[in-house]
Amino acid sequence: MRNNKGFSTLELIVSFVLISFIAIAMFRAVLMLNDRLFYHQNAYQITVLIGSMSNTIQQDLLNNLDNQLTTNIVSCGTDCYEIKFKDNSKRKIKIDRNLKLIQYGDYIEKLPTDFSFSEDGISLGFAQHDEVETTGVYNSIFSLKIPIVSDIYDDEYAIDIVYAYYDDTL
Repeated sequence: MRNNKGFSTLELIVSFVLISFIAIAMFRAVLMLNDRLFYHQNAYQITVLIGSMSNTIQQDLLNNLDNQLTTNIVSCGTDCYEIKFKDNSKRKIKIDRNLKLIQYGDYIEKLPTDFSFSEDGISLGFAQHDEVETTGVYNSIFSLKIPIVSDIYDDEYAIDIVYAYYDDTL
C-alpha cells in the first residue's frame, strides 16, 4: 500500500502557477490604481491653484469697483503685464516659466510638479461699448487667460477670468 497523504509534484506546480497568475493580476491592479491616484492628485492640486489664483484676481476686481479698470495695460517684459486702475493703483500679472511661478500683485503661486505654462502665454483683452452687447450698466469686458498644461498627461487647464464692468470714459 502506498501512503497518499501529501501533494504530488504536479499538484504543487499547478497551485504555484495559479497563485502566480492571481498575484500578477493583483500587482497590475495596484499599479493601475496608483497611476489613477497620481493623476487625480495632480488634477486636484492644479484645480486648487487655479481656484485660489482666480479667486484672488476676482476679489481684487470686485473690491476695486470704485477704482474701475482702465484699458491701460503695460507690458513689463515677457509674460508680464501691469494693469492700471483709474486711481493709479497697479497690479502686475506675471509668469516665470523656468521657476513655474505665477504672480498677481503680491500673491505668488508655484505650479505643481508635472505642470507647466502653455506656449501661448498670458492673454489679456478688453472689449468696449461698440463691441459688447450692453446689458444693464456694464459697457466693457476685461478678459484674462493663462493656459496651463500637464507635462505627463494631455490635459489642459487655464486661469480664465472674464469681468464685466462700467467704464465711464466711453
